Amino acid sequence: MIAQALAPLKEKYQAMPERDRRALLMLGIFLLPALLYFALVFPVQRAHSSLSQQLEAKQADLQWMQESAAKMKSMRGSNVGGQRQGRGLSQLVSDSAPRYQLQISRIQPRGDDEIQVWLEDAPFDQLVHWLHQSEQDFGLVVASINMTAGKNPGWVKMQVKFKG
Repeated sequence: MIAQALAPLKEKYQAMPERDRRALLMLGIFLLPALLYFALVFPVQRAHSSLSQQLEAKQADLQWMQESAAKMKSMRGSNVGGQRQGRGLSQLVSDSAPRYQLQISRIQPRGDDEIQVWLEDAPFDQLVHWLHQSEQDFGLVVASINMTAGKNPGWVKMQVKFKG
């Protein structure tokens, strides 16, 4: 199939004078490496360069994330130590709830580092803010939450277990 397609070209080549055939051969010798370079090597080099730049950007992002995570951990650790110093979980919870207009109906300590808290009819938005601040300021972790709808829209009854 290819031989048939190249047959007319081969005939034209053989019909050329010897001088033209040599010139065409020399031209082919010089053009073939250039063609190979631009068809194979150049695209690979461009792709390599592009991937190298992407890798450098990803490594810079990773380094920034690791530094930020270390800062967050150190900030959280220092904040927890300063705010919580010498206060028990029950006292922390009962002191912080009124700032968010929350009324605790019952507190039950469970060991040194766990406490269960019940709230009756509390605004959901305030609860979320309170839970967030308890985690940020005191390092309390919400182990479990049980929530049901309250009497009014946007109000809930909640039972939450904190771990300190």
